[in-house]
Amino acid sequence: MRKLVLAFAVAGILVAAYAPVSFATTTKIPFALVEVVDAELEPGEWTTTEGVLSVRGAVWHAVTTGTPAIEGTDTIVLNFDLDLATGNGELWGTDRLEPARSPGGGFDCTWHGTYVDFYWSGKLVCHGDGSLRGWQLRATIVPGGEGYSINGYYFRPSN
Repeated sequence: MRKLVLAFAVAGILVAAYAPVSFATTTKIPFALVEVVDAELEPGEWTTTEGVLSVRGAVWHAVTTGTPAIEGTDTIVLNFDLDLATGNGELWGTDRLEPARSPGGGFDCTWHGTYVDFYWSGKLVCHGDGSLRGWQLRATIVPGGEGYSINGYYFRPSN
C-alpha cells in the first residue's frame, strides 16, 4: 500500500513540475524577406584544390526587407565547397539577424545549403535573444533577382 501511495505522490509531483511547459503556447506566423548583401566585411580564406573551390569564414553584411516585424540587418558568416566541374557542393554558416523593430534583440542563426548545377538553396534555423528571447525562426533560402528570398515562419511565444 505504501508503494502505491508513493507512486501516486511521485506522479503528482512530476505532473505539477511539467504543467507550465505543457500549457505554454506558441504563435506560428508566416514571413517573407528579400535579403540584399550590401558589404563584404571579411573576404575569408579562398582556396582551390583538385577543382574544388573552398571558402572559409567570409563575412557579409546584408539588409532584409519584407515582413516588418523581422526586417532589418543580417551579418552572415559563409563557408562553402563547390566542385567547379560539376557545379555541386555544400554551403553552411551562421548569421545574426537584427530586426529594426526589436532593439536589444536579434536572432542567432545556423544555415546549410546545397549546390546543384551551380544553383543553391538552403534552410535556416534561428533562436531569439534579448527582447526576442524565446522566439524562433525557420526558413528556406533561395537566390533570386538581386538577393535572396527567405520564406518561412517565425514562432512567437505567448502566454
